[in-house]
Amino acid sequence: MKKIVSLLFLCLLSFNLTGCVFNMDEPADIVPLERSIKSTDITWLDASQGASSVTLNFTANVKIKTITLQVTFLDKSGNIILVNTKTMTNLVPKNNYSQKFGIDFMDMLSVHQYSYKIVSGTVDLT
Repeated sequence: MKKIVSLLFLCLLSFNLTGCVFNMDEPADIVPLERSIKSTDITWLDASQGASSVTLNFTANVKIKTITLQVTFLDKSGNIILVNTKTMTNLVPKNNYSQKFGIDFMDMLSVHQYSYKIVSGTVDLT
């Protein structure tokens, strides 16, 4: 950050009609503020099936800005009955969270199995 500020200051001091030129080959002290979520950023606790829903329980291992979870409901033949996606925001490390994924009761009667996963998300590195 200091390097960028210094470059901008030098640019202002030496400004001419052609503008400023920065050497981008030199590494700057840039620290990312966030990154994409990884599977290790949460710890799955359990998943429970109700009469017309599945509830996922997990613990956040890091400060999560956003996380999108997906549950896929399948019939006996492995055909998809429904895909349900939910997004959560501002999760705090070491806290437990639950997210309920609903499905129509009549459709739930056809569910033989379900799977769940993290679809996307962002981790706050600040």
